[in-house]
Amino acid sequence: MGPAQPAEMLGKQLKLTSDQQSKVLDILKLEQSQMEKLRSDSSLSQDDHRSNDGYPQVQIRGLLDSDQQKKWDKMQSERGRCRDIGTTTSIRVHRRMPLN
Repeated sequence: MGPAQPAEMLGKQLKLTSDQQSKVLDILKLEQSQMEKLRSDSSLSQDDHRSNDGYPQVQIRGLLDSDQQKKWDKMQSERGRCRDIGTTTSIRVHRRMPLN
């Protein structure tokens, strides 16, 4: 999935203006490009890979008005909980697998 689909979804969920939507798409395209470069550079450490974590979210939040920011914060909070649940579930599933 490219950056256009998430930008469109955010546009609908947050009721972005066309200018905001365009800027969000630019941010997501840049993030995708940077992630591809990070993946292809095997000389980078885990810390180097994590150095960009969260920055696109900060940029996007900065484009939003106060009502949109409240929705954004709620979306990010729910997204974090889903990640935590997924991690917990995967650990539980992994532990149930028999050892050979």
